[in-house]
Amino acid sequence: MKIRVGSAITLIVLVSSLFMSGCGNGGVPTVQPVSSSSARTASLSGTVYVPNDVTGARIAGRSASAVGQDTPLTGATVSVNRMKSDGTLEAIGTDFTATTDANGQFTIEDVPEEENLIIEATKDVTIGGNPKTLKLKKVTSVTETDVTAGTVSNLNLDVSTTLGAEAMKDILVAANNGLSDANKITGADLPRETIADVESEIVTALTADQSSGNPTVNLSTVATGGETVLDSQLSTLENTTHGASIKQQKDSATTTGNVRIVVGAGGNIDGASVYLTLGGTTYTKTTDASGEAFFDGLTAEADIDVSVVKAGYEMKSIRDKVSKVANVREITVLMSVVKGNQAPVSNAGPDQNVAQHSVVSLDGSGSFDPDGDSITYSWTQTSGTAVTLSTTTAIKPTFTSATSGVLVFALTVSDGGLTSQVDVVTITVGAVACMNDADCDDNDLLTIDSCQNAATASAICGHVPIACNLDEDCNDSNLMTFDACSNPGTSSAMCSHTAIACNSDTDCTDNNAHTTDTCLNPNTTISSCLNFDNPPAAVTLSSVSNVLVTSMDISWTQSTDGDFDSYKVYMSQTAGVSESSALVATIPGVSTVVQPVTGLSESTAYYFKIYVCDATQCVGSNELSAHTGTLINATTLNANTTWDISGSPYVIVGNVIVPSGITLTIDPGVTVKYSGAYTIEVSGAIISNGTQNNKISFTSSTGLNSGAVGISFADNADISLSSLSFTELELLGTAIYIVNSSGILNIDNMDIENNAGSAFYGGCGFYSRGKFSGIVKLAGDNSIVITNSRFINNEGAIATCGNFTAIGSTFSANNNSEGISVDATWGGANIQNSVFLNDTLSTESGTISHSSFSSTNGEGTAITTSAAIIEYSEISGYSTGIIMHGASSTCAIANMGECLSYNNIYNNSLLNLNIDLGTQNVVNNWWGSTTDFKLGGGATYIYEPFLTDPEPTAGPQ
Repeated sequence: MKIRVGSAITLIVLVSSLFMSGCGNGGVPTVQPVSSSSARTASLSGTVYVPNDVTGARIAGRSASAVGQDTPLTGATVSVNRMKSDGTLEAIGTDFTATTDANGQFTIEDVPEEENLIIEATKDVTIGGNPKTLKLKKVTSVTETDVTAGTVSNLNLDVSTTLGAEAMKDILVAANNGLSDANKITGADLPRETIADVESEIVTALTADQSSGNPTVNLSTVATGGETVLDSQLSTLENTTHGASIKQQKDSATTTGNVRIVVGAGGNIDGASVYLTLGGTTYTKTTDASGEAFFDGLTAEADIDVSVVKAGYEMKSIRDKVSKVANVREITVLMSVVKGNQAPVSNAGPDQNVAQHSVVSLDGSGSFDPDGDSITYSWTQTSGTAVTLSTTTAIKPTFTSATSGVLVFALTVSDGGLTSQVDVVTITVGAVACMNDADCDDNDLLTIDSCQNAATASAICGHVPIACNLDEDCNDSNLMTFDACSNPGTSSAMCSHTAIACNSDTDCTDNNAHTTDTCLNPNTTISSCLNFDNPPAAVTLSSVSNVLVTSMDISWTQSTDGDFDSYKVYMSQTAGVSESSALVATIPGVSTVVQPVTGLSESTAYYFKIYVCDATQCVGSNELSAHTGTLINATTLNANTTWDISGSPYVIVGNVIVPSGITLTIDPGVTVKYSGAYTIEVSGAIISNGTQNNKISFTSSTGLNSGAVGISFADNADISLSSLSFTELELLGTAIYIVNSSGILNIDNMDIENNAGSAFYGGCGFYSRGKFSGIVKLAGDNSIVITNSRFINNEGAIATCGNFTAIGSTFSANNNSEGISVDATWGGANIQNSVFLNDTLSTESGTISHSSFSSTNGEGTAITTSAAIIEYSEISGYSTGIIMHGASSTCAIANMGECLSYNNIYNNSLLNLNIDLGTQNVVNNWWGSTTDFKLGGGATYIYEPFLTDPEPTAGPQ
């Protein structure tokens, strides 16, 4: 093992030569510290290695030559110490330690100026199962002798230390354990390759990765002459550069021993100080002219430590050989001369003249180091237009001379310790007309540009015209020719123009709007025109209507095809209608878009599709289906009956009687059609409850008003047994007719529209009130409750002799011949959150609240009443807003004195309020004005206080 400090690293160090003086205490060298008054410091750095050749102290039979390449030792602790007079070490301080990194390197800063410092590297390893500490030492000094102010000196320590013979001896001891004397192995008997194996195991342990803890030497697998070398209990390995420990071998035949020390370095070295320590006593001799120092009378049992000191030399190795015959142990110490380091010399090569754009190579191969050390290179550019070197550390870097001019480059070299003086080289770059053809580009695509005599002083550009470079260069502005460039971009280029059939689709037009004109392979010599007949656009089968028992009508959108030929109607009783299905009709007229389909089976599903055809092809529409209805003849139900969706529509061709105790149930989605003035007369009950998305419909089978009475409740019927919701009644004479029944009929989410009565119904037997086609109730102890329903465009919405309630409902355009929408003249009307649009109300009494009455034609009277209470409602746009009969009016002071309050009654063309007599209390209303209230009739009004602004909560909430 060895420590190599600063061998390839430049250090800031104050260095002087090694100094050791005197021999006290039995000849042990003493170290004299240098005064630190100058307070100088240095930075020590270096690398710790484990050499492949670990046996500096040789065992007999082993070659002394070096083997392989040294390995950096990681994880070693490096410290700086001084030697005391008794030969022991002490640390110079607590901060002067470091740990080697993965490359075996370390640095210790601010080491004080002092002679004979000991750099010690230690590392804990495990050998033979026991922890051991490896110690390596090197003597150096930090003084002012070689210091030049402000400069950097080199500390170049390259000293080998070895495991020593002691380690090898212990290995042999381990190998001989348990063997008889005759079979014990000696150093001479041990094969060289087996020794190498043992050494390799030790090196491997010392350089092992520290992440796994202390490395372990395993000797159990090393063969030694057929025997197995056991794990040896090796003692601590300790070597220094100024002495190598060896052990005096036992000699049972003698009790004393003689030792001859021979010192040489390619020749004998005299005057060297030899220190031999035996049994705690140190003996000192000086080598004679033969390089020998002889010690006699020594104790054979003791260990021997030997060190040699000679100015200008350092120890390299010790060889130990014993001669039992002469009873002399001969130790040979090899030394080497310590050489001083000399700075290397740089040579940047000769100046050069080069052409512009050429690749230039700098040449530093003439640089050298006088000591033969390896050197590194550092190139820099010092003047001229900046260029980029291929590398700044190679012997011969290159660059490209982009522009003309003078460039100067500087070179320095370093041996790792000293740096050379700067040497420079000048490169003169001369301009040239062109370096290559690209330099002659004149941006004219119709010339061939070339550089003649490229990259020389006689370089010149040439430009030769050519016919074409691309096909576009041959364009003759004729769209019906194919223009091509042959041999483009060459001196033989030429243009050709070949006639073509078409260049685009427009070239193929045949002036027929019913064809698609296409150019195949446009603008090529194989172009051609095709004219495809356009298929007709599909029509949309939009509806199936007038569905009856054996017939229905189908409708579709009109074809827009310019070469229309006919419609073809196909039908099937299963989905997936095609041209192979039954043909219903062929229709030649494009404007005919409705086709009656007759001869169908009752209660059967049919599927339809319309094909629109031109002279060559037909295109189908979407597919629609419909179900023929169930014929309902005049009948009296004798059991509870349900009309479900499978039999819809149900076509009534005679009166249907629902006797007392019988219920007719109509399922959601069912349509009931009346083919004439028939009715469903209910003495029992009818349940017609659809849903929001699947309503029930009562209508005409012809699309015209049938004159039917949709649902009529007979005398003495209990109408509370019936229920109507999410049901539509339209195109009937009267939607619902009630005669002298009992109970309460609840109607919810009904749509009663477009009904027109054909007879005048007597209003409770007193006098005619005109036609009422919505709901007519003649007599009986019963009531009608209507919620969330709509009465639109009927001839009168409701006529009743009793009470009725309307909540959240709408009445629009329902006026009959007397202009009355809702007539409850002899009953009470309870109207809440409802809307009357162009409709009127006549009621004897009741309450009207949070409702709105509006007219867009300025006609009629919104509300006609005797004793109704009207509050929080809006009434506008009529001829007269309200007419009251004064004698019975609850506004009369003689009566309640309060019937109108918090209403917005305004913008009625004639009067807002008309009461014929009495004193009437009509306070807290807004009349559309604060000065003209439009109050008329023969009454006297008390109207103050009145509202000066519209009541915000009036109307539906």
